[in-house]
Amino acid sequence: MNKHRVLLAAVTCALLVIPIAACTTSSPVPSTPSAPPVETTSDNTSESSLTARVPRISIEELRQRLDSGADILLVDARKAEEYARDRIKGAISMPLDTILAGGWMPPEDKEVILY
Repeated sequence: MNKHRVLLAAVTCALLVIPIAACTTSSPVPSTPSAPPVETTSDNTSESSLTARVPRISIEELRQRLDSGADILLVDARKAEEYARDRIKGAISMPLDTILAGGWMPPEDKEVILY
């Protein structure tokens, strides 16, 4: 009778351990996610090389230009909901999706600053 209890306990333990062992992975999980693929445009130019050519200014430079009364067009490229919630005074809303789809072209007679 005692042998039956030991055997029953051993089988029960084995039945509990096998599913737990099956849930573990044998290969190590990478600690950092892999980098996303580089997006390319239709002319096979990487997006990062396109954005690298876009001039950038600091917030302080923008503040100086706005304070000096420079003739600039300030464009908020976020979604319309975000623009409605908060924006820089004088900025217009033009969501990036609209710009990328060709639904808006900037005027050629003004300096345009997107944020």
